[in-house]
Amino acid sequence: MAGTYWRHCAFRAGRPSTAAGLLNVCSAGHSITGRDFHDPGGRRNTLDVIWCKGGGGLVQNYGKEIKISPGDSFFYLPESFRRMSGAKGKWDYYWFSCDGANLDAVIRIFHLKQEVRQAGNCPEELFNTIIDSLHNIDISGAIRASAAAYQILLMALNPSATKASCLELSEKYRELVTQNLADPDFSVQAATKTLAVHRSTLHRCFLASHGVSPQSYLTSCRLRQALEFLNSGMNVKEIAARCGFNAPHYFAKVFRRCFGKSPVEFRRTLMTVRPPGDDGR
Repeated sequence: MAGTYWRHCAFRAGRPSTAAGLLNVCSAGHSITGRDFHDPGGRRNTLDVIWCKGGGGLVQNYGKEIKISPGDSFFYLPESFRRMSGAKGKWDYYWFSCDGANLDAVIRIFHLKQEVRQAGNCPEELFNTIIDSLHNIDISGAIRASAAAYQILLMALNPSATKASCLELSEKYRELVTQNLADPDFSVQAATKTLAVHRSTLHRCFLASHGVSPQSYLTSCRLRQALEFLNSGMNVKEIAARCGFNAPHYFAKVFRRCFGKSPVEFRRTLMTVRPPGDDGR
């Protein structure tokens, strides 16, 4: 396999599991290649799923070479001829292969075809779950790899459903922020535990849905609340406590970074601004 610049992969230790319903993952990995990359491939009795993260490459598809670009997924069906090569610049992609007694049923149920599909951002976290799980030789590792593989297939075949689930997750996070704004122990990490998702998943979904990171959103909500309290005449120490900041000095630091003034300086500015129509008389 010429021209592979970087490659991280894992292979199943042992035979395919006979557990009913499992998608038996036999290998998975992450590759970053150059334009001189060439995999002569051949025929295999596995289902191969490729998801392009960046750059681009060429895949053999029934005798024709077709380009796969960022956000594209591609399926090699069992017994088909495989050949892949680099295109222009680097090709950054994730992949997994699966076999076993349930493979034909999986292909039929998902209506899998050997084709390129625009699937959206590569779910790196799920691919890495498969890679990590393949190092386990017990049934628990096989189950985790199978669950992640099923989820990847669902995302590749129905990206609109993935978008909907991201919106739902983002709204749940916004609700948590509203409910816990004054709690200094509430953080993005605490939210991920409540929502039972990985931090990177929440970050990816919220950024895609709202254009800001979960941390930036939480900080902005707390600062917006602080501005309202500054108008009320409340002292800075109490404002910090009511807006979920652990200490007044940290609150002042975050406030200055955002507004260019300390809370006290900002309050003085507010006091010098006259309302419209007030000429001072």
